[in-house]
This record gives sequence, structure tokens and C-alpha cells, in this order.
Amino acid sequence: MTIFQWGRRLLAGAILAFPLAAAPPAQAETVIGSNIDSRVLLGFEVEGAKLQDMMPEGWTAVSFPSGPTQGVTLLLSLEDRFLARDADGAPRPEWNSRTVALLALGKGEAGVRLFVLKAYSSLEGEGFFGNATSASVLRHTETDGPASGARSRVEQWSAVTATGEALTVDLAFQSGRPVWGERELAVYSNIDPDRVVLNAYEQLVDVAMSAAMGKPLDGTLSMTNTLPEWADVFDGSERLRVVMDIPVYVRTQMLP
Repeated sequence: MTIFQWGRRLLAGAILAFPLAAAPPAQAETVIGSNIDSRVLLGFEVEGAKLQDMMPEGWTAVSFPSGPTQGVTLLLSLEDRFLARDADGAPRPEWNSRTVALLALGKGEAGVRLFVLKAYSSLEGEGFFGNATSASVLRHTETDGPASGARSRVEQWSAVTATGEALTVDLAFQSGRPVWGERELAVYSNIDPDRVVLNAYEQLVDVAMSAAMGKPLDGTLSMTNTLPEWADVFDGSERLRVVMDIPVYVRTQMLP
């Protein structure tokens, strides 16, 4: 088991925009559904060689080139789905769920793409990208503080597989003023790099920490991992580069 912690300090290096992984120009896109989530993103600097076995053939793991995530090579996305809807806007039978996903940017002959490397989901099955594992995904969250100004936030997550291996996150931080934005983003499967979903989304983002922006984490983060497929990645050598709190995430998904 690996255990690692970060405190109130600025980590060296730089980090999250997705300028090279933007969605291709709109053509005859087919809406397949939409969702409303709350998310937390953690970005790490990891040696590219440790991610290479998880990248599709012909693709090389690279770091994010600019923005708050400049220097990040691995994203850990903690996703709490409040409402999932089908293409007609009706709630899906499994209308809420939780997922812990790991993503990385890859470079190949076709350019630069954002790949989902693995997901641990409270839903059954391998998911759209073909790389999900069913797991018990739990979340505990707290917000405390004044009506106006910074508030103390706590995010505790765990993803536990049927065989008992787990990834846990315990994050505490002071919130700041969030920013509302929108964009389009194409996300690909590492199992089949031709399998892609186009995301058009709006989100409320609080950058709680970014090395690239010179903003340290006002709080603490601790993690434990016993998932064997991530033992070499989360071995204590990874460096935290960015923390983003996304309390509101509204997305429409499309196929090209």
C-alpha cells in the first residue's frame, strides 16, 4: 500500500487547460445523453514511462502544455453524477452514480488526444470506453464557513473493487471565488482510440491549487492506493500539480 501526503506548500514545476484536446469541428453530431455532476480534479506529474503501457499503440503520454494544469501528465477525476438523462432528456433508469476516472494526454500521428485510461464506477459493466471496473464508490463532503467569503471544504472519496483493492482520497482546503465557463472537448478510449465522445459542457470551477499559477494548496491532501494496476504510478514519486473543485458540471454528450 502506498500512502502520500501534501501540505500547505507550493510544489515545484508547472500545470489545466485542454487546448490540444479540444473537440473536432462540429459536423453531423448525434446527442446520446446529458448529465449534471459535481466533480473534483487532481492533477499529477508522473513519469511518462509509467503511463505508456496504458496508452494505445502508437500514442505517447505527454504533459498538458498550458493553463493551470501545465505539466500534468495524469488526471484523477472524482465524479458524482446527480442526474443522467438520455438523448430525449428523460432520466435514465440509473439516474445517479459515482465514478473515479484516470485520464492522460497522448500524442500520435493524428495529433494530441485526451484518453480515459481507466474508470472505477458504481455502475455495472465496462462503460462506453470499455475500460471500467465496477466498484463501491463512496463520497463524503463538507462545507463550513461564513455566508460571504472563503469556506472550509472537505472531500473524502474511496473506490473499492469487489476484490477489496482501493484508492482513497482525503482532501481539505479553503475555497476561493469560482469561475463559470463553457467549452467542447473530445475524449477517447485507450482500448480503442477510434472510440470517441464529444462533450459540450458548462462548469463552475474553483482552482484550489495550481503550481503553474503559483497558487499553493491552502489545506492538505492524503491518498492511499492498493489497486495493483496503479502501484507503479502512485508510488510516492508523483507530484501534485493542480486541485480543482467543480461543484456544478452540466454536460451534453454526442457522437461524431
